[in-house]
Amino acid sequence: MDRFDRGVALYQAGSYEGALLEFEATYKLSGNYRVLFNIGLCRMESRDPVGALAAFRRYLAEGGEKVEATKRANVEALTKKLEMSVASLVVKSDAPAGTEVRIDDERVGALPLSGPLVVKVGRRKVSLVTGERRVDKIVDVVSGESPAVSLSLPAIEATSSSRAEPQKVATDPSEGPGALWVPWALAGAFGAASAVTGVLASSARNDAATARATFGATQSDIDSPDKKATTFAAATDVLLGATVVATGIATYFTIRWVTRPEKASTAASTTRLALVPAGPGLRLQGEF
Repeated sequence: MDRFDRGVALYQAGSYEGALLEFEATYKLSGNYRVLFNIGLCRMESRDPVGALAAFRRYLAEGGEKVEATKRANVEALTKKLEMSVASLVVKSDAPAGTEVRIDDERVGALPLSGPLVVKVGRRKVSLVTGERRVDKIVDVVSGESPAVSLSLPAIEATSSSRAEPQKVATDPSEGPGALWVPWALAGAFGAASAVTGVLASSARNDAATARATFGATQSDIDSPDKKATTFAAATDVLLGATVVATGIATYFTIRWVTRPEKASTAASTTRLALVPAGPGLRLQGEF
């Protein structure tokens, strides 16, 4: 069974959409004008008066004198009946050439149109589409009338290159990741100093122990390295404390910088760090 025969079988079974596909494929392959009559019948049964009317008119035009008088009269009667279900719609627009024209979301042509559109009577949605721009309008189409609809596409939105750039705000050099080196540098310096004083304290203790073990050593020979060891040990404790404080401050500012909220405009912040006397040692004081 060829495609035409399948179309006939589907039409007789009431499957008009399936039959339409088979008849349209047959017409593309054969170009036989007689198949246009079958296409018109399928579209008419599918409640597509616009498509049916176009198929019947094309059937009469391509068939010409080859169409029998009885068949011609029959088709002309069908076209007059279908003409009551359609109307001409004039679409006016200043949209650029190539803009798609759609009726009820189906493409029916592109601007500029060669003439009025034949549409099904009733409430229709007329659309113009080009790129991302689109405009829709609902039109009530009445038989026997030729309504006109005017459509204008929305303006093109400003591109990113033409948009105003956010205002740049001058910031203090101490603001941002570059300022984080201050507390970290202090923490490193305190740590290194505590290591040095720790080594010196250990060396002084060794000297004191050696003096005690040396025969004939005086009390002064023993007390001198003992005092140095005590002094260096106290300095080591102070420097270790300063190292812990500086490390804590550096960690705080690092976390604060990493988790900071983004703002278009912020006042420049200043960070001041200083060592101040605190009892027998030093204390790291900051102003944020």
